[in-house]
Amino acid sequence: GGVLTIDQIAVDPVWQRRGIARAMILYAEGNCKDIRLMRVGTQVSNIPALRLYENLGFRIAEVSYVFHCHYS
Repeated sequence: GGVLTIDQIAVDPVWQRRGIARAMILYAEGNCKDIRLMRVGTQVSNIPALRLYENLGFRIAEVSYVFHCHYS
């Protein structure tokens, strides 16, 4: 439907702060056809990711909490 959703991006800590996540997002934006809207998702507590997305022009549109249950 013309919506590209990036739910999570991970970069190995050794390679962080080198523009890799930014490059991945820009690559997706430039190479996926017929996009009318891009959506990204991250944890509300992930300040570095929020800053990255805002620096790329994204704005917070919705906040929700997802709770995970892990069994041992």
